[in-house]
Amino acid sequence: MAAQRTAEVRGAELLVPELLPKDVETAKQVSNNDYDVVEATDYYRNRIPMANAPVSSVFSRNAAAVSWNALDGAETLLTNPIMVVIGDKIGAFGSHRFGHDIIRRAAAKEKELVILPFSHYELYDLPEATSQALERIIPFFGKHL
Repeated sequence: MAAQRTAEVRGAELLVPELLPKDVETAKQVSNNDYDVVEATDYYRNRIPMANAPVSSVFSRNAAAVSWNALDGAETLLTNPIMVVIGDKIGAFGSHRFGHDIIRRAAAKEKELVILPFSHYELYDLPEATSQALERIIPFFGKHL
């Protein structure tokens, strides 16, 4: 990463690798049909195709992300009631494990982990998945907000 940053300062082109395969068929092939890779590709390439969808990233600007941990401080900062909704389909990106970890580490006295029979990306916009999630979320927030 440092060599790339140095090269860019000296005028080299930005290195912008693709984060997802170009299409679902390629995603199936390169990921051995992993839920997360295939469904992320479908979601960002097909279901919400936008110019600014997160499908690529400037390599040299990711230095901070290398050591970033979304769970840092959970034991201190997450003191309010917390609900985490995850799917039971486990993929390569770790959202299922993250859901368990954040609930375990959160300082909140009232915590609820909801596991639904969907994948991470189905929970984004599949009507059946979002309806089931909202059936749990609305009462929780009604009680705690």
